Amino acid sequence: MKKIIFWLCVVIVAAAAGWWYFSPSGDTAASPSGIVRTGVATRGDLTVSISAVGAVEPIQDVEIKSKASGEIIKLTAAEGDFVHKGDLLVRLDPTTVQNTYDQAQADFNVAQITLEQRKKELKRQQDLLDKKLISESDYDAARLAFEQANSQFVQVRATLSTSSEQLQDTEIRSPIDGLVLTRQVEEGQIISSGTSSVTGGTLLYLIADMSHVHVIADVDETDIGRVRAGLGARVVADAYPDKEFAGEVTRIAPLAKVEQNVTMFEVTVLVDNTDGLLKAGMNADVEMVIDEALDAILVPLQAVQTRLSGAGPGASSPGNAGRQRGDSATPKPAAMAHDDSFRPMKGLPAGGSVKYVEIIRGGVPVEQPVRVGLANLDYVQIIDGVNAGDSLQWSLTSGAMAGREQFRENMRARSAVPGMSGR
Repeated sequence: MKKIIFWLCVVIVAAAAGWWYFSPSGDTAASPSGIVRTGVATRGDLTVSISAVGAVEPIQDVEIKSKASGEIIKLTAAEGDFVHKGDLLVRLDPTTVQNTYDQAQADFNVAQITLEQRKKELKRQQDLLDKKLISESDYDAARLAFEQANSQFVQVRATLSTSSEQLQDTEIRSPIDGLVLTRQVEEGQIISSGTSSVTGGTLLYLIADMSHVHVIADVDETDIGRVRAGLGARVVADAYPDKEFAGEVTRIAPLAKVEQNVTMFEVTVLVDNTDGLLKAGMNADVEMVIDEALDAILVPLQAVQTRLSGAGPGASSPGNAGRQRGDSATPKPAAMAHDDSFRPMKGLPAGGSVKYVEIIRGGVPVEQPVRVGLANLDYVQIIDGVNAGDSLQWSLTSGAMAGREQFRENMRARSAVPGMSGR
């Protein structure tokens, strides 16, 4: 019974809290026409950009494998070490390969001496044949012996070259300047060859050039049409939220990928990583700058309204549908139309839509047509019609937007709910 009473009290308190938060009885400036806001036109820089999330990847990474098989007797680099091209990374036990090389070297020496002897013998036989002291069959036998010696020499020379290469393969060196990302083996481990093994051989190291890195970002298909190679980008890694890296778009994937019914394109951004701060696999936010307006007059995005250019000031339009001009906070159309401070502009279109803002003059809002330029999610660039410092007024006529604003106002007005602690 006590549990039932407890949960009943919880439900009553929750219902009261909801009524208290969402009740319009407060000091919020809300009306049937929406929530009225005021602001001032300012001068500043406006950036139009596309944001995406990506991951840091090295420009070049190399998997280090051995052409020889055997036991590792020495490792010289660990994860995180920077290595130069030609630096020794791994040394294998060379005993077997060294023996093979020594035997090949001995065979080569014998073949070389034999070839020199056969060459001299052939020359003597040639001199005797010229003097008619021997028959041609004796000369042919000497010539055959020389060719056989030459053939043996070529074979052992090839064997020696192969043995020498195998001996060199017992020392694995770095093919590039880069950072050791991973080390997969330890001293004493037996590894398999990367050329003769059906498994592809044992992976020893993963080395990457991290002086410059790629950030691979996924861009929505609705924005990809505005992205192009050469576009500037700003990259902020999660590991360094207060540091911004400059980048440049270098590649846009020609084929989309679909994840959870969302079509995305991979965009590659090249970033200078000379300081070595960015690590492979880091997450990063990418902002690709589409356009910029420097030292421009800016007004809040909600302050710019739209109506048909053929209608007079105060006429309703799809941009401010449902707006009631009878509200006490907004003057009637006639008052606006005859206000002496209304500044007509040349070159406005005769048809279509016209952008305008409400400038407060003498405490009365007046509709002023404007030419707009760039816009982002917060501000709009005003090319003509508004000066820096002009006071503006606008109404949030969207139900969802007004609801959010109403909720924020109630949150600010009421710091706590009975029975609950506020933060």
